[in-house]
Amino acid sequence: MINISVKVFNIFIKYIYGGTISLENLENSIIFGLLTSSHELGLDELAEHLQTHLFIKHVTKYIYGGTISLENLENSIIFGLLTSSHELGLDELAEHLQTHLVNTNNASWLKLNFAQVYQTCYQVKNFDIIQKFCNNIIAKHPNTIFESEKFISLPEDALISIIKLDDLQLDEDKIWDYIIQWGTNPDEWTSDYFVALKTTLKNCLPHVDISILQPIPSIPSNIITNEHASELSSWIDRKEATYTENNPYEFKLLVRGSRDGFDVKTIYNICDQVSNTIIVAKLEGTGGIIGGYNPLEMHNTSQDSFVFSLKTENLKNSIICRVTNFHEEFEVFKVSPKK
Repeated sequence: MINISVKVFNIFIKYIYGGTISLENLENSIIFGLLTSSHELGLDELAEHLQTHLFIKHVTKYIYGGTISLENLENSIIFGLLTSSHELGLDELAEHLQTHLVNTNNASWLKLNFAQVYQTCYQVKNFDIIQKFCNNIIAKHPNTIFESEKFISLPEDALISIIKLDDLQLDEDKIWDYIIQWGTNPDEWTSDYFVALKTTLKNCLPHVDISILQPIPSIPSNIITNEHASELSSWIDRKEATYTENNPYEFKLLVRGSRDGFDVKTIYNICDQVSNTIIVAKLEGTGGIIGGYNPLEMHNTSQDSFVFSLKTENLKNSIICRVTNFHEEFEVFKVSPKK
C-alpha cells in the first residue's frame, strides 16, 4: 500500500483531471513525494516531468552559484543529476556527486540498485569513483551482479571487465556457467545454437581459465566407471573417504575378454610378473561387477590384497573384503575319483 500526504493527494487529483501540474511554488519535499508516488503508480510521464524540473532547478543553481545542496535530495535524483551533468560536460559537478553517492550514508542505495548503477556507470567511462566502488563490491560479493535480473542485459565490455578482476571471489567453473547464461537462453540445444553461442562469447572466453573445465579422462573400460576407479583407488590407499578428484592412480588396460579372448591362459601370459593389478568381471544376467586387487605378481598374495563387488543398479553400495588371515604358503589340490 502506498502512503501519501493530503497535499500530494490533492496535486495528484488535479493532475488526473487536468493532465497538468504546476511545480513553481512547491517545496522540494512535496516534489520528491510526487516523484516517488509517480514511480510506484506507474505514471512515467509525470515522473519524467518531475525529474526534469528538479534537474533544471538544481543544475541552474550550480551553474550560476557554483554550489549545490544535496542534503534534502533523494539518491535517485542525485544519480539522475550525475548522468545529466556528464552529458553537459560538468565534470567537477559529476565528481562531487559521485563522491557524495559512495559516502557511507548513501552507499546502501547504490547496493540496492546495483545492477542499474553499474550498467549506467560503465557506459559512462569517466565515472571512475563509482566504478571503483562497484568493482570492490563485485569482487567481494559477485552474486550482487551475477544473480541480478539485469545480469543478462549487461553490456559485453562490462562483463569482460568483471571477469578480468584479479580479486574476483568466484570459481572459474561458476564464471563459465554465468557466461553461458549471459550468452543466450536457448529453447532447443541445436548445432546452430552452439555456433551462435561461440560467436557471442568469442570476446569473453579468452578471460576464463578453461583448463579446469576440461573433462576428466575416462578410464579405458567397458565395465567400470571413473567413480568405480576412484573408489578402488581409495581402497588401495586404505582411505575411509573415496577420492572425489585427482585420482592418484592411472588405470592401464592389459586384457579385455572381448578383444583378447576369455581363455585364462591369455590372462596368465599377459599379466604374469605384473604387479598392482585389478581384475574386474561383469556377471551375465544380473549385471553385477566383481573383481580383485593384488599389489604383488600373480600367484602371490599380501595383506593389501582384496576382492570386491562394485555398486550397480542392483547393488546400492560397493562391498570390499580384505585378506585378514595371511599365510606364507598355500596349497591347491585337484580332487578326482580314485582308479
